[in-house]
Amino acid sequence: MAFASYNSVYGKVESSWEKKDGKIVYKIVVPSNCTATINLPGMEEREVDTGEYVIEGF
Repeated sequence: MAFASYNSVYGKVESSWEKKDGKIVYKIVVPSNCTATINLPGMEEREVDTGEYVIEGF
């Protein structure tokens, strides 16, 4: 598992990943009133709003 966080002026940004059942599971937290671009290996880039996201990869 890997985890990183950053206390920005807009709030805490967090991301992590772990290998689970042969897949990589990414967890991403975007602070209030913000948007983020998620760009992960083997997946299309996507724009997201405030919230918590769990994305399963290969």
